[in-house]
Amino acid sequence: MTPVEEAQQGTKIRRQLTAVDQAAKELARAALQAEIEKEEKRALAHYEPEEGEIPPSPEVAKRFDVILQLGKGGMAVVYLCRDPRRGGKVLAVKDIRAEMKPGMKVEQRVEHEAMLLKELDHPGIVKVYDFLKFPRGSAIVMEFIDGLPLDHEIGAGRRITWDFGARILREIGAALGYAHQHGVIHRDIKPDNILYSERHSVMKLVDFGLARMFGDPTEVHMTRTGMVVGTPHYMSPEQVSGKTLDQRSDIYSFGATLYYLLTGQRHVEGSNVMDILEQQRSKEIVPPATCAAKSRAGSATSSAR
Repeated sequence: MTPVEEAQQGTKIRRQLTAVDQAAKELARAALQAEIEKEEKRALAHYEPEEGEIPPSPEVAKRFDVILQLGKGGMAVVYLCRDPRRGGKVLAVKDIRAEMKPGMKVEQRVEHEAMLLKELDHPGIVKVYDFLKFPRGSAIVMEFIDGLPLDHEIGAGRRITWDFGARILREIGAALGYAHQHGVIHRDIKPDNILYSERHSVMKLVDFGLARMFGDPTEVHMTRTGMVVGTPHYMSPEQVSGKTLDQRSDIYSFGATLYYLLTGQRHVEGSNVMDILEQQRSKEIVPPATCAAKSRAGSATSSAR
């Protein structure tokens, strides 16, 4: 065999070995994936979601004993869980689903929220215990509040009393003041983000998913400059305009929240989002006492009929 033939034979053998090696790697990868899928099915086997519920991610199902789904938002599902590593403590676990918001920097937002909340320790702010990163997602581990959002009262056709409104002002106002003292702006104050447990007489400010520190450059990377974030009915005029915000924006949103809870009416209404946002900038607000008086008069007329 000539040197050229020997070289060609060596190249052929190397190619065959490479092909065998590649096939072995593919088989190993397929076996690993099958094992992962088997493990995921085993983790979810004990959990039976109710109709309309979303099963937890396999990572959350393996890490916690999932009891039930508490709620879901734009990019996460919250579950009531027991944590075996904390002696069976009952917790709320926010299971982050990046696939629910494709194109958004979900992981960065969530980690940012968790890091902010871990630094805040106030009786009026939901406590975050841990932030977990998984290969395909993440989760925020929080204290569980056995209560409902304050907008549940309005949704049930009830207005809160002035005394209860004063309590919200004191307790959530103090929580908001504490966050502001620590440089945190919430940016999404609304009735849905205030939980109240009638059973335990506890009120908490929740969902800091849009929060940021004053002047935090992280915000530049997570949203485009001038991008409007928040909930239209409760956004400040500055927030609507996409301007740089400080704590005064939260105070405006908190006022809009109390207005709605006390009167049963939003301070601005519109046929679409753009109409609502425009009114936030320009509409003259009707005093809440006037709304309450009209509502009482309407109730009296209805009763007389």
